[in-house]
Amino acid sequence: MKSVIFERSGNMETLKAIVNLKTLYDNLQIIKSRTKAMIYAVVKANAYGHGMCVATFLQPYVDGFCVATFGEAEMLVGYAVYKPIIVLSEVSDGCQILPHENVVYSVGSESSAAIIRQVNPKAAFYIKVN
Repeated sequence: MKSVIFERSGNMETLKAIVNLKTLYDNLQIIKSRTKAMIYAVVKANAYGHGMCVATFLQPYVDGFCVATFGEAEMLVGYAVYKPIIVLSEVSDGCQILPHENVVYSVGSESSAAIIRQVNPKAAFYIKVN
């Protein structure tokens, strides 16, 4: 695989992040060979400036993804991400419950779980504890 270069121009300088996809793949394989832990790629904040479409490249090598918002989860679904997508923001009144089966919600209270269950009784969630 070739390296991918992402550039962003700032006021004073050009910042550059070089992602070597071969090294990333090799590192993921090493981690998987040494542990049974699941690997979730955190792609919140537009994959830290690399673009949410990076998830499509990572999908074969990770167990799922983490995003900050419901909008980011919906974006990943739009990119045909089929692995679990954990939304790190807690569910609250008025938030959007997505109908997609692979979206996993954060709940910190029984009322948050009830909000999810009203809209999507089959939705998965995890309990967020501070």
